[in-house]
Amino acid sequence: MFINRIGKKTGGVINAQVSAGADDGNWYPSSGNFFPNEQTSAIGYTYGGRSHIFARFSSIVIPAGVTIKAAHIEVYLSSIDEGTLADNRIYLNHEQAPTAPKTAVAAENKTLTKAYVDFNPATPVDCWKTSADISSVVQEVVDAHGPLSAILILWRNNGSGTNFGEIRTSDYTGNAHGMKLHVEW
Repeated sequence: MFINRIGKKTGGVINAQVSAGADDGNWYPSSGNFFPNEQTSAIGYTYGGRSHIFARFSSIVIPAGVTIKAAHIEVYLSSIDEGTLADNRIYLNHEQAPTAPKTAVAAENKTLTKAYVDFNPATPVDCWKTSADISSVVQEVVDAHGPLSAILILWRNNGSGTNFGEIRTSDYTGNAHGMKLHVEW
């Protein structure tokens, strides 16, 4: 962050990618199954029930008091069982410096933002998909806890959709396809 001569905070940009296998994965609340360190993670309703994804972006800094102008995530959609996912929402964990969950119970008990954005990628697969703007979701956490030193995305299936997709994670060969985060202020 830079301070100009009249004391105003200037803008900034973050482009980050999940950097460690323990910082992304998925969980099934109904069974308690928890899967970090996998090459792909499921989102939606699968054979094991509803599956949610977490992704932690560590070592970032978003100053207190800034206005978020733009924000989105990018995921590499590797497969989908029907043409479009349904009923999946992006939330953030409502903390200043969130840690990655280590169990399904810990993931399920993370405090969610009130704000969320629907994100339901569609075919084709084997390519990057960009969410709608999540500025309002990030802004809620900045306003409550700024400055932020990490962000934990919680992409949850919240509806009655019965299809699912798979995204690649940081554990996919070479970490070329782990979830990405873009934030501007």
